[in-house]
Amino acid sequence: MEANEERCILLKYPHPSSDISSEYLLLELDDDLLKTLEENPEEEIVFKSDFDKKASVLCTSDKTYAVRQVVQSNSYLLFDELSPTDWVLNDTCYSFLEVERIYGFIFSDDKISYWDEDSVELKPISLTKDQFIRSVPASRNEVDSFLQKNFFMVKNEFLYRLSPSYICSIIDWIFVIAQQLHIDFASFEFKILKKPAMDDEFDWDSVICVLESISSPIKDNVLPKKFNIDLELTTFWYGRFLLEGINSISSDEFIQLWDNRLPYPCKGLPSLNLLKGYYFHDTPNTIQYLSGDQLPREPSRRFQSLFQLKSKWLYEELWSFVKDLALSKSRVEALILKYGRKQTSRDGVYINSRGTW
Repeated sequence: MEANEERCILLKYPHPSSDISSEYLLLELDDDLLKTLEENPEEEIVFKSDFDKKASVLCTSDKTYAVRQVVQSNSYLLFDELSPTDWVLNDTCYSFLEVERIYGFIFSDDKISYWDEDSVELKPISLTKDQFIRSVPASRNEVDSFLQKNFFMVKNEFLYRLSPSYICSIIDWIFVIAQQLHIDFASFEFKILKKPAMDDEFDWDSVICVLESISSPIKDNVLPKKFNIDLELTTFWYGRFLLEGINSISSDEFIQLWDNRLPYPCKGLPSLNLLKGYYFHDTPNTIQYLSGDQLPREPSRRFQSLFQLKSKWLYEELWSFVKDLALSKSRVEALILKYGRKQTSRDGVYINSRGTW
C-alpha cells in the first residue's frame, strides 16, 4: 500500500455457527528453527515435559529448545483470512510461546537396568530405547549420541547400561587380547575381537558397546570401517568410576590409585584435567566426586546446590558445573555474575555466593 493511499476495510467477527476453532497457540520461531523447518518440511516437532514437570521443551530430530510462555499487556489480533475489503477477526491472543536453544538434558535413572556378566541368565527388566527417548527432555540425535558414548546397548529390544565393573573387566580383556594379537589401537576392525570374545565367553554385544564408547571411527571412506581406541578417553572412564566410589581423597593419592588401576598402554596418562566436571575440591588438597547429572537443571537451583557444597569456588572449577546452562559463553557468564560475586586474588579468580540459600 502506498504511503498516501487509503483503503476502507470492514472488520467483523465470524458467525457463531462457524466451524473455525477459536483456540490458538502462537509459537515464535527463532532463525535457526525456522531454517530447519523450511529446509526439512518433514522435520518432526515434539513437545516433552522437563524432568521437574514444571516446564516443557521442544525437540526437533537433533536440537532441543526451552519453551517459555510470554504474556503481553497488549494483544495480537488473529484474522481468519486476508482480503481487500473484509478481515474476519477470529480471536485475540495475549500470550505466545518463546523458544530458546538449549542443551538436551539426559539422565539415566534407575529405570534403565544394568547389564553385567550375570545378566545373561537374569534377563533384567528395562525400557525400550524409544520409551527412554520419549521420557527425556532432549532430541533423538542428542539421546543417541549420549547412549553411544556412555556404555548403553539395546539387547532383546530393551535398553541396558553396562555396570562399571563389567565395563572395566571388558576393557582389561580388550587390552590383553590386543597385545596378544599385536593389534594397532590406532587402526583396527572390531570383528577381529569377535572369536576371542566367544572363546572367553564374553557377551559380544557388550564388547561392541564398550568399543564404541572408548573409540572413534577413522574417517577415510575405506571399507571395512576401522576404529581408533582413545587412550585418554579410556583413562577418563577408569578415573571416573574409581572416584565415584570414594568419599574424599587427596589429589596425589587418587592419581596414584588411578594410575595403578589402568591397563599398561594408559599408564602415565592420569591427570585431573581429564576429570573436569566430575570432581570438586572439598579442601585445597582433597577432592570429591561430583557430576552434572546430580545437579538441578534450573539455574537458580543449580547455583544453590553448588554454593551449599561450598560458598567459594575457583572460577574455572565452577565453570565446569554450569557451562551447560546455556549455549553461549556470555549467557553462562551472566548467570555466574547473577548468582555469585567475582573476587580476584593472587591465587586466581573466585566466585562467592550472593545469597544465603
